Amino acid sequence: MRRSVPSPTSEFAEAECVVPIAAMIQPHQRAVRTQDLTNRSVKKLFIQKAYRPSDTLSNTPPILWRFALVMMFLVILSGIGLVAWLSIGIANPPRAGSLSWQAESAEGWQSWQKSGDFELFSAPLAISSPPFTLELTADNSGANDSAWGVALQNSEYIWKIVVNREGYLSINTDERPHWAEFMHIRRSGDNKLYLDTREDGTATIRINDEIAWAGTLQLSENITWGVAQYRNPTLLWKAIDLYIPQ
Repeated sequence: MRRSVPSPTSEFAEAECVVPIAAMIQPHQRAVRTQDLTNRSVKKLFIQKAYRPSDTLSNTPPILWRFALVMMFLVILSGIGLVAWLSIGIANPPRAGSLSWQAESAEGWQSWQKSGDFELFSAPLAISSPPFTLELTADNSGANDSAWGVALQNSEYIWKIVVNREGYLSINTDERPHWAEFMHIRRSGDNKLYLDTREDGTATIRINDEIAWAGTLQLSENITWGVAQYRNPTLLWKAIDLYIPQ
């Protein structure tokens, strides 16, 4: 029986092929491990730097700290001062003088004139002449087209300044109101009507402290004034105040 004898040439070739492959694998593995260690070291160094506490605050000069504390104190003091000024009425609309007369409501006032859908009720006292300020506050729970306000008579005609429940204001001297929408009129709840007049005849009307009209009202001496009602409003009065110089 014949045996096959390996050829020296084939063994040499096999050995020659195996050795270079191993020689190639080992350096590559070492390079990979080296690169991995390098990446870990860089990542660790980055994390340490990223989360390292800053020395900025500890190195801040004392003068900057004092400046920051002074500014914070001034801001707090300004806020307290603003609240105090608002509480004493510094932001209120200007008035012609001090409170001279007031009434809780217009109930019982004498009917002064009926003209169309308007009815006027006279106040129990006249106003000698401008300047003066009137403030009337009431809640109208009547029909939506009903209105209320103030009336003032001069030598020629009667000014009627009224607001209704649909958010409209009218300033007229005839029997028919001339409506103009004013966004600050409340459709429910209290509305405050403010009329401020000056010696030169200029006047300002505010509704709920917002200016609704400014112009000239020619008013004579001994002014008859009162409440104007349009289409029978249902009124819950809060205040009627008259301010005149002392």
